[in-house]
Amino acid sequence: MQITLIILLVLALLGLIDTSYLIKKRKSAAPPVCPIGGHCNLVLESKYSTVLGIHLDLLGFLYYAGIITLTLLTIFHVWDPELLTILLQIGVGAGVLTSLVLILTQWLIINAWCFWCTISALLSFAMGLTLMIAYYA
Repeated sequence: MQITLIILLVLALLGLIDTSYLIKKRKSAAPPVCPIGGHCNLVLESKYSTVLGIHLDLLGFLYYAGIITLTLLTIFHVWDPELLTILLQIGVGAGVLTSLVLILTQWLIINAWCFWCTISALLSFAMGLTLMIAYYA
C-alpha cells in the first residue's frame, strides 16, 4: 500500500508540474514548447480548452493538487484511511475518464495533438492503473 501511495504522489507531482507549465505559458501569452507534433497551440486555444469558462490547465492543476492532498493525508494517517482510499479511487477514476474524453477530443474533433495535454492524460492513466493493480489484483 505505501509503495502505491508513493507512486501516486510522484505521478501527481509530475502532473502538477505539467499543468503549472501550461498555466505559466497561457498567463504570459507565450506558446508552449511542443516537442512532438507542434500543434499544442491549436489544442490549447481551441473552444474545447475551457469548461464553463475555466481553463483545463487550471482544472488539471486542481485535480493533481487534490490527489496530492488525499495521498499525503493517507500516508500520514491524518484521516480515515478507508474513506481516503475511496476518495482517491473516485478522484483518479474521474481523472481517467476526463482524460479519455480529452484524448478523444484531440484525436477525433480537433485533429491535433498537444504534447503536454497528452502527457497529463498518460499520467492520469498511470495513476488509474496503479490503483487498479494495488486494489484489484
